Amino acid sequence: MSPAAAKKKRPSLPAAKSLAQFSLAMEARYGEERVADELPAVIVPTGSAGLDKALRVGGWQLGRVYEIVGPPDSGKTTLMIASMVSFRRVFPDRAVCYINMEGTFSARRALAMGLDCSKEAKAAGTWLPLLPEHSEDVSDMARDVVQSGFASVVVVDSIGAMESKKVLFEKDAEEDTVGRNAGIITKMNKALATLARMKQCTVLLVNQPRANLSGYGGDISAGPKHMRHVTTAKVDMSGRGGEEDVRKIKYADDENPTVISHAVVARVTRAKNAVSGGSAKFYVNKEETEDFGPAGIDWADEYLTLGHRAGAVKIGGAWYTFPDGTKANGKIAAGRHLREHPETLEAVRASLGFEAPLPELPEGDDELCRQHRPPQRWAACTRSTWPGSTPGASPRAAGTSGRTRETAATATTPRSRSPGTGSPPWERATRSPWR
Repeated sequence: MSPAAAKKKRPSLPAAKSLAQFSLAMEARYGEERVADELPAVIVPTGSAGLDKALRVGGWQLGRVYEIVGPPDSGKTTLMIASMVSFRRVFPDRAVCYINMEGTFSARRALAMGLDCSKEAKAAGTWLPLLPEHSEDVSDMARDVVQSGFASVVVVDSIGAMESKKVLFEKDAEEDTVGRNAGIITKMNKALATLARMKQCTVLLVNQPRANLSGYGGDISAGPKHMRHVTTAKVDMSGRGGEEDVRKIKYADDENPTVISHAVVARVTRAKNAVSGGSAKFYVNKEETEDFGPAGIDWADEYLTLGHRAGAVKIGGAWYTFPDGTKANGKIAAGRHLREHPETLEAVRASLGFEAPLPELPEGDDELCRQHRPPQRWAACTRSTWPGSTPGASPRAAGTSGRTRETAATATTPRSRSPGTGSPPWERATRSPWR
């Protein structure tokens, strides 16, 4: 075919004015929020600096769904509590919800980690614990909470513990119910993926590994295969119990040293808003001690390690030198210094250089991700807010102990809104927690 003939066969392109009119018509029909660019990425720290780095963007992205998989005693619940503390400090006017299907949540440990799950918090609506009986309850509760827009994060613990009402209470011995529970979870996940984006609420799905009945490969995560399509990232967690992976303290009245903390490894095996493959190793403290800090994730130890890799913390012999020139003799003293001086912690975190989140890209196409990675780095430390104090105040000035958790902002500049439309949830980030 000649070039002239091919040119005649080309369809006529609409004029620029017609395109603009069509865009306005779509906005009028479906709403401005549904005919727009992607919402600004708001990143909330996970509570583990190492996992923030492994996720590459600095934490959980608001409005996304994540899957956290691991066997018992791998730190999943501890990570979820630390994440809820972060969301409460970033969004003090929104609730955090914990759907406790397993029935193993410990309010005492959560309080020790800084999560306000008191009766007063529940009455105020900022703490929303739910106890479902079956999969249908989990699905309905999760969708209702996310759709309300009142919660900044919803934790479902766990997918592996979910079972349908038919199987638990109504099934006869000879009745076939294969696939019923998987269907409920699939429908729930499809709904949550859309609602989370619309209401700017992060959903954290806790899961357990199960045997691979096909006989090929190792264990796989419980639940339907559809979970990989609705989740932004998957974090595989595993505990470490070797002699080099536990920390002990010898008390005066004990014959043998007491294990205070153990190491946990978290691997990002799947990610859509960043390149997957990152991993983190951190310690989980069973109780509060003077040497290793409060119960939960030992974030001070993480920042010492990550800060040294980034060049912000210098190590010479037993001495640790921080960006402001302050020195501490020994790792325990250095960790104590970070817990007591939030301004030093901010400087260390600023050196980590988190990446800006990538647009949604095909799963597993890491080469395409690298080609589309923005050249700028993700600034992750702009201010800190201590509970019960003014922004930037030290824990001692606020009348709190040196173990009070540090916070910092990690939200991008929100998109402008038309006058009179109100303030959407993603524009209400007033404080940010990172340890």
